[in-house]
Amino acid sequence: MNTCTKHPGWIAGCIKSKEINQKKHQLIIDNYSINPKKCLKCESIISYEKRNNKFCSSACSASYYTKGRKHSQETKNKIAKSYYNDINRYVGRSTAISYNHCINCNTLFISSWRRPTAFCSTCMPQCQSLRSKIFKFGLSGSKQYKYTSPTAGEVLLDSTYEVLLATDLDKNQIKWIRPQPLIWYDSNNKTHRYYPDFFLIDYNQYVEPKNTYLLEFDAEQDKLKRVQNQNNIQLIIISDPKLLTWKHIQEKMEPTIGLEPTIILAET
Repeated sequence: MNTCTKHPGWIAGCIKSKEINQKKHQLIIDNYSINPKKCLKCESIISYEKRNNKFCSSACSASYYTKGRKHSQETKNKIAKSYYNDINRYVGRSTAISYNHCINCNTLFISSWRRPTAFCSTCMPQCQSLRSKIFKFGLSGSKQYKYTSPTAGEVLLDSTYEVLLATDLDKNQIKWIRPQPLIWYDSNNKTHRYYPDFFLIDYNQYVEPKNTYLLEFDAEQDKLKRVQNQNNIQLIIISDPKLLTWKHIQEKMEPTIGLEPTIILAET
């Protein structure tokens, strides 16, 4: 028997065999079309290619098996927490959004992972904690701390210095808030915003923890003078963490507004 693959008879046999197989396959599909399989949920026809499936889609499968199932509120909270943790774990890699709870009204909202905020769109214009550099915890360039005060509420603190001062103020029952930005003008009459860290409500006093390194620059000292004089306020700047207490602030508060900001560098 001649089995050469180039023989005309062998080539003709291959073509004929292929045609027969195609006809058999089409016959099977036609027979399936007469009595096709249907989705258990929506009863739509399942295609021949998906004939081994019970459902036409994953949505039908999920709704079919969860029909009548009721979750308790505790279970719903656990599912939601797990979901949002998974979303935020991959923020910046596989998704372009992040889910946040407004620290003012606790409303869940969505923001860009590149520029997340701590406040929803309703609270952002009105909240006393409005800041120019607020980011979601752990996503900013510098570390921030979530702090709850009986007077200021839930706020973001930008350093351990601020945490120390906030803790001592609350310990002494001093009412404070994160104030609105102050407008000031430089030597070129250009407008800027200055964001003080603390405002003591009952004393009309601004307090600012600031590291010593920044105070070494003349530009920083000039800015503080302009902010104070142009806004007719008294600034107390504290750079020594040991002096971040209500006791030392009380000693430095002036009855009248001075020309120079009060800067506390170290114990004297």
